[in-house]
Order: sequence, then structure tokens, then C-alpha cells
Amino acid sequence: MNEAIAIGPAPVGMLAEVPGAGRWLAAAAAEGTIQTVRVSFADRLGQWRGKRVPVEHFLRREPYAMAFCDGMIVCDVQCDVIEQTPFTNYTTGYPDMHVQVDAGRVRRVGWHSGEAYVFGSPANVHGEPLAVAPVNVLRQVVDRAARLGVSLSGRANLCGAFLDGPDTPTPAGAEAATALANELLRGLVATGLPAGSVAGLSEPGAFELGLGPAAPMELAESLVVAKGAAKELARSRGSHAVFMTRRPGAAQPALLEIEATVTGARGVDPDRLAAMLRHARPLLFPSINAIRAEPPKVCTSSAAHGGHVVSCWASSEADAATALAVLVAGVGALVESVSSPGAELEPGPAVNDLAAAARLRESHWLSSWLGSDFIENSIALLEHEARIFREAVTDWEIARYWSAS
Repeated sequence: MNEAIAIGPAPVGMLAEVPGAGRWLAAAAAEGTIQTVRVSFADRLGQWRGKRVPVEHFLRREPYAMAFCDGMIVCDVQCDVIEQTPFTNYTTGYPDMHVQVDAGRVRRVGWHSGEAYVFGSPANVHGEPLAVAPVNVLRQVVDRAARLGVSLSGRANLCGAFLDGPDTPTPAGAEAATALANELLRGLVATGLPAGSVAGLSEPGAFELGLGPAAPMELAESLVVAKGAAKELARSRGSHAVFMTRRPGAAQPALLEIEATVTGARGVDPDRLAAMLRHARPLLFPSINAIRAEPPKVCTSSAAHGGHVVSCWASSEADAATALAVLVAGVGALVESVSSPGAELEPGPAVNDLAAAARLRESHWLSSWLGSDFIENSIALLEHEARIFREAVTDWEIARYWSAS
């Protein structure tokens, strides 16, 4: 992939409710151009989940709500539900969670004809947001930062790769990878997402997708959709899209770069913020192979119209809502410590091993900002995934086949 193309980003707010969007969907259904709506949510790993429903059925039941097993919001890396998660387990019986969506937020699927999609936030039967759902955590973190006078808009650069061959994956050829990457960008723009550019990387088959500017909630959803679209397009062409931090044949880790323009903060110390984000490293690099990559970096600079630009890095396989929530929480916690005399942030331990994920609770700012329910369930899942990785893969296999240090 030697070429790069760029398209002007969609305006901030493209994913916000648009008056008359429900009427647009009704008109498209009447014309026969939309037959199906994907009622969607993102799981705790940032994977696109949901069900397809006929568009007529969707329109008849506005506002639309759909029930899913609540285990899907805390499933492990193998998409299994486990006993160890305190939020839901065999004792609770995995009751339904409910995802309610608004027809005013429906978007046409730009890379596949005849379909539209809409995302909702997981809640319980009483309509109370689930505290373990990353999208709900991000919303509460953004709202808390706003009460401190801090607002953010963000951009993201997401690295991925296209591979050929289902049994022995090899990097896709440069021409095929370039065509798929460009098709991905056109599809996202046609969807109305803030997709601005795509470029080839030095690694065979690898690409970098640029998204933004957008509000944090919009950016998180756009990243979920971008990954899903890449996988769908690749499968339709006989290839595979992957967002693994380390993959066969790649020397460099694939990362997610988040750049946030922060206004309302007196100043952000990049060294102190970087130290705080190291406490949350398992949330930013949530797999054994990912956490072997470099620690989170933080860079800051002055914004054109005041404020600060803060950049940090996570794994490409990290959940976007979680990564954004960690960054916003870190900035917000710093602002709180500056505005409250005597309120110093405890140093806390840097967690560099998924098996030591229980130390996340020792950094009290994480539980304060992200919520103890979210942290406790994350710890159970990270420790579980460290265990199943150790049972399946040896260090020799990693060094031999995955080029991990």
C-alpha cells in the first residue's frame, strides 16, 4: 500500500440526533432502498453486536427496544460467558439487558446496500444504564469532566491489516490491500461517519484509518463501526481484516492513537498523565500480546484556539469507548487534583501484566471515575483471559511465530 487518499471529515455531530431522520428511514423503506435495520450495541471489547430486524417492524415500534443476554456485555475474548464476573454469572441466570434506540439516529450502511443501523446503550429492565457497559462509562466520564468545565473533541488513527488465507494467514498483496482500504474509507464516508483519510503502512497489508474530529461518544461509535465495516468488506472479497496488536509477519505493533483537544483545563502535565495511564495499562492493552507492546505514551501541545491537544496510544484491539474513558478520566482527575487544595493523586502501581490486573483497584482514581462495577468486572475478565492464554500458548510459540519480545 503506497497510496494514501483523504476525504474531508464529516462535521462534528454527524451521529447526533438529526430531526427528520426517522422520516428519512420511512421514505427509504417505502422506496424499497432499505429493507433491514441493524439494532446494535458494542460489547466490552468494542465488537459490534446486535440483530437485524425488518425495517417495517422497526418503524412500527418506535422507540424500538430489543432484549439481549446480559452476558454479552461482559463476554471474554472467546465470546464466552464466565462464572467469575460479579455483574452477571450462573447465579444471576444471565437475565436480559435492554437496548433502546431512537430512529432519529439511524444511519444508512454505506458499504452494503439495503441496510441501515442504529446503536443504543445497554440498560436493565427498569431502563437504568448498565454500569459495566463501556459506552455508559464513557458517557458518565464525559459528563463529569463537563461539570469541571472540561470539554473534549477527538481524533483517532486506527491501525489494522488485511490478510489472505483462512488457515495460514498471510498479508494481502499491496494492490488488494490498497483497494480494500480505499473502499472502506468510501463506505464510511457514505455512512456519514467522520472518516477523513486512509494510508498504507510499511508493514505488508497494513493500513491506518483516520477518524474525526468528533465528540468522544461519536468517535467511540465510529471506531466500532469502522472495525465492523472493515471485517465485512474483507470477508466479501475473500480476505480478513484484523486489528491485533501483534500478528504473524509484523515487526511493529498495531496501535490506536487518540488525540483529544481539551478546553477548560488549566494545563495537562504529560509526564503525570502518562504515569496515571500506566496504572490503566490492561484496559488500554487488553491482551497478552498487546500488553507486551510499548507502554502508553502521552504527548501534549497547545491548541490553535486555546486549550491543549493531548495524544495517547492504546492497542488497536482495545475497546474505543474504554480507551477514551481512561484518557478523559485521567485528564479530569488531574483537573480535580489541581482545583482541590490538598487533593493529591496517589501514585498507585503501574500494571504491566494481565495476571496482575487486580492491582487496578489500587489506583483509586480509576474506580472513582470509571466506577467500581466496571473495574471489578474488568479485573475478573483480564485475569481469566491471562489464564486461558497461558493454557493455550507458550512463550516459545510467541517468540517463534509472533515475533513478540
